[in-house]
Amino acid sequence: MGHSSEGNTVTDAATQRRILEILVETERKDPTGFGVHRSIMKRELGISEKGMDYHMAYLAQRRLVRLTEVPNFLWLWAKITAFGVDTLENGEERLLPPARPATQEAGEDARLTLVQRLADAFQRAHDLTKAKGGLSEEKEKEVLEKLNSLEGELSRKEPDAGEIQKGWKWLKENADWVEPTLRQVVLERVVLALE
Repeated sequence: MGHSSEGNTVTDAATQRRILEILVETERKDPTGFGVHRSIMKRELGISEKGMDYHMAYLAQRRLVRLTEVPNFLWLWAKITAFGVDTLENGEERLLPPARPATQEAGEDARLTLVQRLADAFQRAHDLTKAKGGLSEEKEKEVLEKLNSLEGELSRKEPDAGEIQKGWKWLKENADWVEPTLRQVVLERVVLALE
């Protein structure tokens, strides 16, 4: 794990463990959130931005964390994966999977996983809407139609960013109870579309 000398190995392992601890604490507090913002992670770790990015990239390559990338930054938000939680809680660093090469196949696997998570999140949003008290039948029908429309657009191979923005804005203004359930997958899909 050390990136310059054997003396750094312990420091690197401790830093990476601390990153996972910060991420799992945040995940437990808000499982539907974006994760941890890079500015918060930097403050919590108390290390240089370059050092932080090195560790985050390493953990992402090992599939222990998922990074939301944006232009001008290696990552903006970080979220722990289920494998990251298991590794941290079971102390199974020796079981880390090998880093996966960035191939087209890996990209397709990520897209398929995201499509499944989109379907799951939108199903939860449908269920929340149907269970929501105080909605007229007409309003419920309108919200469900908007959910279907947004899900359809996000599921396209090349979604229209303008349509996504309109649908998302409408839902935030008219059906705010679904926003926490959908926020992360919508953001990930938009980021993937911009690549």
